[in-house]
Amino acid sequence: METEAPPAEMQVESGQVTQAPAVTGCSCGRAGATPQFVYAFGRIRCVMPSLGVEREVNQALARANGGAVGLEALQATLGKAENRYLVRQVGWVLAVQGVDRYQLLPRDPADFGLFVHTIREEEWPMTADLVIGVLGPPMRQGSCGHLPTVWFNKLSVLDTGEFVHGMLAGEDGNDPGEQSSRAARALLTRIVNEAANDGSQPIHRAKNFVAVRSSSIYAKTAEAVRQNAVLTNITGQISPLSNGRMIVDVIFEHTHRQTEVVERHFVRVDVTEELPFLVSHQLLPYYA
Repeated sequence: METEAPPAEMQVESGQVTQAPAVTGCSCGRAGATPQFVYAFGRIRCVMPSLGVEREVNQALARANGGAVGLEALQATLGKAENRYLVRQVGWVLAVQGVDRYQLLPRDPADFGLFVHTIREEEWPMTADLVIGVLGPPMRQGSCGHLPTVWFNKLSVLDTGEFVHGMLAGEDGNDPGEQSSRAARALLTRIVNEAANDGSQPIHRAKNFVAVRSSSIYAKTAEAVRQNAVLTNITGQISPLSNGRMIVDVIFEHTHRQTEVVERHFVRVDVTEELPFLVSHQLLPYYA
């Protein structure tokens, strides 16, 4: 199914966001072109698109918090029902590895409220924001109008500590131990901080997906640490078995600290559509 991203005229006019387009074309506007999906980690921040909006937000802060400033005060203010209109007036930007990369807009206007939960003091590596959506052209208005727009269908805040613990604990809920948790956090950090990983290319989307959906990669990394091995590389390649779909093999390489013996395993991910899925749920031995 081909996907039509928002046309150039889909923009913020006088603080009002127009309705997201139906998913029936492509992100570049050319008929028949391949859609570009995004599955990205980063940090969402609130930006003021105009002086008028900034003054309105400041007035709301003064009314709600007695002039208090800071992210905690901003979250409390925008979270109030009477101030929800401001959530639609301000701009929301996803910074990837500290660099502003995308302007964010929800496909469903009801999801504007999700932005309020992204306002927080904690930064990476304690937390991360995950955005899944369709890439569109830059808006023509606002302070972040130079950035490409992601019309998201899913937005969530990831508590990395709780997430890693859940991935390792499994169904029995046992404490995985500090050594295993540290190795798993290192794996997640490596994927999130990979150079040029903005979540828009098939291989990066596959890596980001397995980082949040494949518990087997964390279990294998924890096992490798117990066997005195270390994660030395994570690569990806288009699978030769794609057969009309976009399937990526994500390959994990572990090297024994003493013998330097290298073991490679992979997990196969289908990234043809906006929502990827695992083709192989378990890590399989990889033979080059």
